[in-house]
Formats: sequence, C-alpha cells, structure tokens
Amino acid sequence: MTQKREFGAVISKGRKKNHEFTTIQRAAMCAKISEGKSYRAVALEFNTSASTAYAIFKRWKNNETFDSKPRKGRPKKPTLTEASSAGKDRERAEGDDE
Repeated sequence: MTQKREFGAVISKGRKKNHEFTTIQRAAMCAKISEGKSYRAVALEFNTSASTAYAIFKRWKNNETFDSKPRKGRPKKPTLTEASSAGKDRERAEGDDE
C-alpha cells in the first residue's frame, strides 16, 4: 500500500460501497482539507470521489457538525425498555403537577 493512502485506508477499512462515512472519518477528511490538501487527494486517500469529499466539507462548514441528518420516514418503534422508561417519566411529570 502506498504511503499516500495509508491513513485513509486504515480509517476507512471495512467501509462498503455506498455506505456512509462515520463521524470520525468525516472529521479526518475535513481536517485534511482544512490543512490545504485538495479534495481529489483526500478522496483518493479515503477511496471515494472528490464530489463526496467536497459535500462532506461543505456540510461541515455550513452546519459545524459531523453528525448525519435524520432520515425521512416513519420513526422506529421504541423498544420495550424505552417505552417503559417513557411511561415512568410521564407519571413523574403528572405527579409534579398535583
């Protein structure tokens, strides 16, 4: 493996095609672009396209976060544990009103 792709290959190891980058990978990409590396060089290092590197950097500059945006669609059904804890919180809030 070449020296140029070493860091990106290590941090992107196991990432499948069309799967999103983790927040750590996005942060590393933005750090390298901020250091002055070109989008194309960073994209080569992380095994993606230059337009993806640009989009990640642009999203970070505008929103100042590396987190993913919420997905469209119906929210996931809460688990039994989450549902029971929400019920307890509701009971506590009702008890405070009295």
